[in-house]
Amino acid sequence: TLFPYTTLFRSVSVTVNKAGHVFYDMDAKPTAGISERVKKTLAEKPETIFVIRGDRDTNYADITSVLDSLKAAGARHVSLAAESGKR
Repeated sequence: TLFPYTTLFRSVSVTVNKAGHVFYDMDAKPTAGISERVKKTLAEKPETIFVIRGDRDTNYADITSVLDSLKAAGARHVSLAAESGKR
């Protein structure tokens, strides 16, 4: 294998919509108890990268709340993704 470390990392998308609902990974319904989901994921793959996504109408306070939850659950690798485009 060219990249033997690729199996060590997993990327999980955490999406916050404009209503403030949080969707973990590929969930179709809003996720309750995100901290527990994050802890379970980290127990399986400690180097998981969490990507917080929100569109331009998402409240910044909701994004910050999710970031705080991820950090409190032990996430060490977190990035933010933003929707690009003109208003």
